[in-house]
Amino acid sequence: MAVVVTVATASPASAAIVTTDMGTTPGDTFSQATSVRDDGVAVGYSTRPSGWDHALLWNASGAITELATPGRRSAAHDINDDGVVVGEAESAEHEVTYPVRWEVTGAVTRLPGDSTGSARGVNDDGVIVGLVGDYPQSPVRWENASSRPTPLATLPGGNDDGIAYDVNNDGTVVGYSQGSDGNRHAVMWDAAGVIGRLDTPPGHQDCFAHGINESGLIVGTCYTDSGSAAVRWDVTGAAAVLPAFGTPEAGATGVSDAGLIVGYALDVDGRTHAVRWGAYGTITRLATLGGAHGVATDINNSGTIVGRTMANGSFRATRWRNAG
Repeated sequence: MAVVVTVATASPASAAIVTTDMGTTPGDTFSQATSVRDDGVAVGYSTRPSGWDHALLWNASGAITELATPGRRSAAHDINDDGVVVGEAESAEHEVTYPVRWEVTGAVTRLPGDSTGSARGVNDDGVIVGLVGDYPQSPVRWENASSRPTPLATLPGGNDDGIAYDVNNDGTVVGYSQGSDGNRHAVMWDAAGVIGRLDTPPGHQDCFAHGINESGLIVGTCYTDSGSAAVRWDVTGAAAVLPAFGTPEAGATGVSDAGLIVGYALDVDGRTHAVRWGAYGTITRLATLGGAHGVATDINNSGTIVGRTMANGSFRATRWRNAG
């Protein structure tokens, strides 16, 4: 049975937010939602007692469907408006993990290519992005379900290491690429595949761009030797560090077309909170299911957020939705 908690946000102008336990498949010990569509359909994965993950889909009412898994392990990372889901799955021979695509029927198909990897994002035109290889990992793009992966350019001198995490409907892709300095830099690729390096905030070394909206606003996380910061990049690539809770530990994972950003931030008591940043940077804690920790992973254009929070000693897939 779903658990529902209602709390007020930190901003008095905001509506109450309802927090819901999205559940797991029977007997599982952990679950996480990774992406949510505008109609509330979400995807992610659940973990069996054996430790193997398997991909899930939650419909708008919260009912769970287990997606086909050829081997022992799978995970779903994104879903588009046509119901196409992408992620990775282990082969039936239990040998390697491949990038895969699930049809709206639930059937799973390995994406073309000769390497291991993972599909991380899909837009409404069916363009898929992700990575192939082990190390170095190479960022790639599939134009459709039947096309071979197209390598995306990496920064010069960077050992070709990179991952493409998200793609918007203009075909702009974001992720990271290692530079000649040995650091990993947040980057974007335009629809033609031209790479551009995003700014690194002062004092930070490694940056990862995790999400992009339809206006070209990009969000992600940058790291120092002792912590991390949630970062927003504008269309020029200029970086702005988002506020946190008095500690150098935060990250941004998703952004809506209205500019609302979600992620996580650590407080001075050592608790990691799922959070939402407003369009002007105001940070709001999102309630947990009773435990100490949470992470928000995605937000749709209706303001619904998904992620995971702690409950009874284990993380559970969680949905936050405006009341009323």
